[in-house]
Amino acid sequence: LPGHPGLANDPAIIDFLAGALAAEFDPTRIVELDRPIMGGEDFAHYLEVLPGAFLRLGVRNEAEGIVHPIHSPRFNLDESALPVGAALLATAASAWLSRGSAD
Repeated sequence: LPGHPGLANDPAIIDFLAGALAAEFDPTRIVELDRPIMGGEDFAHYLEVLPGAFLRLGVRNEAEGIVHPIHSPRFNLDESALPVGAALLATAASAWLSRGSAD
């Protein structure tokens, strides 16, 4: 089909990230989705070439009324999640680069 390929995370990468992130963040806040999400993403093209993982950052805040999905014209995000996302990516990159492997 034309368009984007299906996005499938590499299970070994997910396991690695789960361990690395649980060491630095509250593990109860790290959620592995129990079913596939059928959204298409450009990132899937990268995953056709290299193993990797697409992570989602929770940006809802029901107390503030920030509840609309990403493709809604009323979408907003809780900006307090942005430093958490930056720290998450920095932690993941540091852990990956510290493995001592050329992979």
